[in-house]
Amino acid sequence: MNIEKIREIIPWFNGTYNLVVDGLTHTEIPVSRQQAPKLRKLFDI
Repeated sequence: MNIEKIREIIPWFNGTYNLVVDGLTHTEIPVSRQQAPKLRKLFDI
């Protein structure tokens, strides 16, 4: 996924996140607990 297309990062439960991306209407893409640390490091959150 092109990280420049990420419009919003929504904290979810148990340390996971949902991503909202440009071009996908009303769609949230889940980020697993395994991938969440990479996302936090990438965006310094």
